[in-house]
Amino acid sequence: MEFFAHSGMNIDKSDWQKLAEHSENVTRLAAQMASVFGCENAAYAAGLFHDLGKYNPAFQRDLVTPHTGAWIETSNDSSPAAACSVAPHHPHKTASATTTAQHHHA
Repeated sequence: MEFFAHSGMNIDKSDWQKLAEHSENVTRLAAQMASVFGCENAAYAAGLFHDLGKYNPAFQRDLVTPHTGAWIETSNDSSPAAACSVAPHHPHKTASATTTAQHHHA
């Protein structure tokens, strides 16, 4: 099974980000940012494991479902904080999450 971190718009998945690539990028960036205060090893570990749950076949199945890609969009218990953190990463898929956040802060 091929694992993805983020879905895209193309049905052939050519614009989808592979999970291993995403984790490597986050790990490298987290370690670099944390090196300023001497915590690069902890940040490296956190970056490596931050999306471990995305290796779950159920999550991967949800990425394929139309209008998902961010679980928060279809969750009945969507929190505004989670919606605000997801929206910038999935601008084309998080209309309901963004709406949830906007209504909460209105």
